Amino acid sequence: MNNISLFQLIKSLDKTEKTYFKRFSSIHVRGKQNNYVRLFDAINKQSIYNEEKLLKKFENERFTNQFAVAKNYLYNLILKSLTHYHSDVESEIQSLIHKAEILKGKNLESQSESLIKKAKDIAIKHEKFNYAAECASKLLVFPKAKRLSTKEEDVLETEELYDEIRDIYRLAENLVDYRKKYTELMQVYGRLGVARDAENIAEIEHIVKSKLIENEDEARSISSLLKLYEVKIWNSIITSDFKSYNKYTAKSLMIFQKNQSLIQTNKDYYIYLHYSHCDSCLRTKKYDEALLHIKQMRSLEADNKFEKSIIFVYSCMAELHYHLDTKNYTEGVEYVEKLEILFSESKDLAIADYQKYHICFYAANLSLAAGSYHNALQWINLTLVEYKNFRLDLHCIVQIMELIIHYELKSYGLLEYKIRSTYRFLLKKDRLFKLEKTFINYIKKLIEIHSEKELRLFFEKLKIEIEDAVKDPMEQQFLANFDIVSWLAGKVKQVSTT
Repeated sequence: MNNISLFQLIKSLDKTEKTYFKRFSSIHVRGKQNNYVRLFDAINKQSIYNEEKLLKKFENERFTNQFAVAKNYLYNLILKSLTHYHSDVESEIQSLIHKAEILKGKNLESQSESLIKKAKDIAIKHEKFNYAAECASKLLVFPKAKRLSTKEEDVLETEELYDEIRDIYRLAENLVDYRKKYTELMQVYGRLGVARDAENIAEIEHIVKSKLIENEDEARSISSLLKLYEVKIWNSIITSDFKSYNKYTAKSLMIFQKNQSLIQTNKDYYIYLHYSHCDSCLRTKKYDEALLHIKQMRSLEADNKFEKSIIFVYSCMAELHYHLDTKNYTEGVEYVEKLEILFSESKDLAIADYQKYHICFYAANLSLAAGSYHNALQWINLTLVEYKNFRLDLHCIVQIMELIIHYELKSYGLLEYKIRSTYRFLLKKDRLFKLEKTFINYIKKLIEIHSEKELRLFFEKLKIEIEDAVKDPMEQQFLANFDIVSWLAGKVKQVSTT
């Protein structure tokens, strides 16, 4: 454990976890609880970890003679309290197995067997196949008298146990096969984002064109079926098949609604599905349903800081997307202006960089659509500088958006440089598709146009060429994330009325 591990752990706790720790330590650390709670409180009050101040504060206490040992004990005590506080199905199974091992060691085999059977039943119910297999395998080892017996009922029970183990392993293998497909698909998505050419599509089809994915009957458990739907969801996103996207997010949510116990054991994915279904509704123009899911998302009860984080992030992304798609720019910009306050109020939440990237992207997109170009540039700069290593497809779109923003801000000197660097970047990344190439070739000339008549003709011609480009389904992928056609239509209208 390094010097700041304990500090980071304490700072990660929410108010209820800290309260629970103090109660827990008072029970489990007799006679020394005050020292550990005092050390806990002292570290909790620090904004930056400072060990020298801690040693000075407790200089008269004996535990400072072995301060590293005291910190390590406190660290493990906190983890133990968190384990008790966040007890879940897996914790229950592990606890039963541990108790069974203790009973076995005391030669209380029938009691041990009873606990192992209980653990196995819970594991099978919740499709925790690794634990189910472990429990079933333990039942083969003891009680020895029963397994070595030649009595017909004992022999039959042993054979049934072997059959059950084989079934469990088949279910586990089936789930692993689906997880492997999902991982392969996400590796492609992480590298390319949405598909933009035949080569991308061929790579995706190589993964999803299989009996395992095409036939739902191949999924042998609820967990496998959910993972199958997840593959179909991401395949739909990558290929911009938004009807299928909507279909499979709805089917996935239906599985949770029919199997309520799944929600508690897969809460983070359940939250994500609300966001995904909301996103699919927006992309299929089901705006009322999308708004309903935003409200449902925000009404979900979070059991820990991670769940609070994803509810916050996904609801932010969904609301930004909602305002953008419904062209409700006034309320959208007001919400964007609140984002900094919302982030400040949620600074204790663990928000991943890729999540921040998506929020910044939507905020930039919405600000640009609303004509708030300075704000759009601020959000664009965040995506280009702070979170530039996520989703190549979005990063390329962001660079096109940046060119538009600099044009709108009349930063023509900087725009010339940005055009050249954007062209080189797209060429290097093999992302210079027809739409991007057409836009860059045109915007080079835009700087030299000054008369209103020439400007109107320029935007009209560019709009026609972009609309022609997006007749290709592969080129439409660009519009799914940034509506450049609407921007061009706005420019034509603006120039025509001046």
